[in-house]
Amino acid sequence: MVTHWDNHWDKCPGGKTYYPATMLKTGVASNLQDDTDTIFIKISKSNKTVEQAWKGKISEIRKDKKSPEIFFKVHIEREISCPAKYLNYKEGWYIDNDGPGMGTIQQNTFEPYFFSQIDSNSPQEFEDNMFYVLKLIGIHNIHQYNRRDQAGRPDGFFKFENIAVIYDVTLNSNFMQKKKAQIQNYCRQLKDDNEFEFGSKKYTITNCNKYVWIITRSGTSRTIATIDGINVKEVSFTTLKNIYLERLQKAEMTEQGLEQKLREI
Repeated sequence: MVTHWDNHWDKCPGGKTYYPATMLKTGVASNLQDDTDTIFIKISKSNKTVEQAWKGKISEIRKDKKSPEIFFKVHIEREISCPAKYLNYKEGWYIDNDGPGMGTIQQNTFEPYFFSQIDSNSPQEFEDNMFYVLKLIGIHNIHQYNRRDQAGRPDGFFKFENIAVIYDVTLNSNFMQKKKAQIQNYCRQLKDDNEFEFGSKKYTITNCNKYVWIITRSGTSRTIATIDGINVKEVSFTTLKNIYLERLQKAEMTEQGLEQKLREI
């Protein structure tokens, strides 16, 4: 089930929602059953890329003769990686009789083993894994700051094409208050510093679009503030992972195409 609607799928009020009958794809109407294993997919309204996905079930399916909607209740079991075969699905309600797994979601063939370790509660491990994810996407001009000298500093910096990003990685879902001063400092740094230097590498960012990313494990990618003209964004692991999978399986994604994806997060 795919939609861009707000408050879906993990935030449906009381777990209840509906689909217009026009969104039912071939074969769905004749196979509506309670307790059906379901993959719920939330896509971006602007660019239609996958933001998050969950495994669960639907129940209490009800048709109202006076309206064209199908009403039902959503039961979320857990957040998952969106299976690769569904990454380009448009909005609608689909039936997939052959697979991979409406009942058992298998790890995508292209996913590195460490993707399955993301649930670890080690902040250091999550930080390192996000560094690896960004490199896998194709961001090579990326640097981690030394943890021994990291108090008040971000976790890393990268430059890709005309984008410059200071990023911080956190397992804390209520990070805004805790990191408020740090985020302001990161924005000031991007605004005032024209060059970033890491050993023999030097990056000039004068003409770059500048962002602060707060990378989270299970949040929703969104713009959370604009400070001194710098966009501060929450960037979820799921969003980064889906970009990685899309780049692998798409016929072509140029550097400019990837840059646009990163801008649109």
